Parts: sequence; structure tokens; C-alpha cells
Amino acid sequence: MTADDIEKAGAALACRALELPEIAGAATVAAYVSVGSEPGTHALREALRARGVRVLLPVLLEDDDLDWGEDEGRERLAPARRGLLEPEGP
Repeated sequence: MTADDIEKAGAALACRALELPEIAGAATVAAYVSVGSEPGTHALREALRARGVRVLLPVLLEDDDLDWGEDEGRERLAPARRGLLEPEGP
């Protein structure tokens, strides 16, 4: 997929996901930061945060277990192991 295709797929994903009743009434949603050729998740995460929804992202721990961190926007993501982006800080 080209960068434009990824962005378009992400926008379509966001539009459809925001219509789902499970998401429309949610106070907290777990998501992930897309990488490579995956459909973009940025538009969905931004739209959720704009609605006041708390968005949680996985954080890969040193022992390869997962924890959760709050998504505070693209500018607050930091490079992590395995080419992932994760929330900064604790």
C-alpha cells in the first residue's frame, strides 16, 4: 500500500468504527498505533480523543509482556522495540 492508500484506509476505518454502538458510547477504548502498511489508526485515535474518549495503547515491557499507556497524541509517541511507537513516560 502507498502512504496515500494507508491514509485513505485509515480514514475509512475511522468513519466506520465511530458508527459502532460499542465505540459511540465508550468512555475508554483500547487501540494500537499502526506501522508499515497497516491501515492507519491515527484518524480514529484522534477522533476518539476529540470526543473525550480515553484511548489506551499497548506498551511492550522488557519481559515481552504488555501493559497499557494513555494515547496523548502523535507528538507524545516514542520509538520502542520492534519498530513500534508507544506512549511516552510511565
